[in-house]
Amino acid sequence: MLSSITPESIFAQIMMEEAPTAAFFLVEGPDESAVFWDHISSGVVLIVCGGKRNVIGAARLAETNNVGDVYGLVDADFDRIRGLNSNYPTKVMATVSYDLVSDLMSFAPRTLRRSLIAHAEPGVRAIEKTSKLSIEETIYALTTRLAAARLASIREDFPLIFKGYQFSQVIGSTYEPAGLYTILEHARQRSSSFELDEDVLKSVEIAFNEVNTGPYWSGGHDIVAASAALLRKAGSQISSKTIAGTLIAAASCPVLTSLPYLSELTAMARANSGVDLLDCFAA
Repeated sequence: MLSSITPESIFAQIMMEEAPTAAFFLVEGPDESAVFWDHISSGVVLIVCGGKRNVIGAARLAETNNVGDVYGLVDADFDRIRGLNSNYPTKVMATVSYDLVSDLMSFAPRTLRRSLIAHAEPGVRAIEKTSKLSIEETIYALTTRLAAARLASIREDFPLIFKGYQFSQVIGSTYEPAGLYTILEHARQRSSSFELDEDVLKSVEIAFNEVNTGPYWSGGHDIVAASAALLRKAGSQISSKTIAGTLIAAASCPVLTSLPYLSELTAMARANSGVDLLDCFAA
């Protein structure tokens, strides 16, 4: 199970690898594995590490022990906005936006719309006709508000629970997002001992002004969940799993080669290990 994995166990796996191996590519979880699995070059071992700390920890152990053929990719999360993006090991790169799935949509901007239309065209049309906005704008209006609540909670250590957030509870009759207080209140219901007050709301408003710059601070799982909730409200029954699978399947070589950190990791691996991590970059 992923929960039992540690940086030490990952490093031990690297050191015990018996098959001829040119390089190891460390990723956080199943989403990254699904995106990269069919693109891994011969001689490269993809290791799912069960989280960001494990990727960074295992890569740092490799660096400390002069094991040079270990490369990693982590989600940026809020690291850049919090000034934490300079603490990665040399051969670990972070996504441009919140995570890999959100990057797939940012660097191929029609991917989200096409994916939703493929499964729920009537719902997409109903939402856009009523809201007078594109489906993407409607989705990000929701997810950006939740991103602000997440960021403020991290900074201020608010005991709010966002995992499995039910966006259906914060969508208005014309598909507009609820206000920040309601977004917070819905999360607070799962942390009943925590009280919302003006200071809490102010911290979220400050965070909202920072993240309300587009899709970059919205996590892929939030985008997928908000999409499914909006479409269900519009009468199109579609699951988050279906949407996520379609988005991941759209990670073609042209999309992957457009991601700057994959180009940088590829350049490192070529120079140090003589291998392309992904076959998309093969000459």
